[in-house]
Amino acid sequence: MSRLGFSGLLFSLSLGWCLCVPALGAPRKILHTSRNHTAEEVLKSLLSSPLGKRAPSLDYRVILVEDRNPNAFSTFQGKITITSGIFPVLDDDRGVWAAVIGHELGHVVLHHPDCLPGFEAELRQADQAAHSKEEVGASSQWPQVHLGQG
Repeated sequence: MSRLGFSGLLFSLSLGWCLCVPALGAPRKILHTSRNHTAEEVLKSLLSSPLGKRAPSLDYRVILVEDRNPNAFSTFQGKITITSGIFPVLDDDRGVWAAVIGHELGHVVLHHPDCLPGFEAELRQADQAAHSKEEVGASSQWPQVHLGQG
């Protein structure tokens, strides 16, 4: 068999294999569970907060996937993926779900620099409000760093 013929045969075999065999590394989505419901409720709650209203206007979604490695990640389009490996930590604690989803929303915000000034202004306002309730004369120690700059 000529070299070109052998290469062509290998190419067609590998192409056929890729088209016929499902992706081995693609994690399976988890659908219609109480965790999906919790994740969506927490996301909706975060997005309806004053800070969430300053986030970029995107089609936000939480996607749960089967993967024993504990992880969560987001895309700049607003898709947040959480793996089943982190479920033991999340349990049914909405506060922990909010911490993980909120962290990932922070990554989304950082990918959209046009919304950073409004987001930072909202954070400063919340910081000042929190310090004004502590005691008279307490001042906020807001860092002189701006979001996305260090």
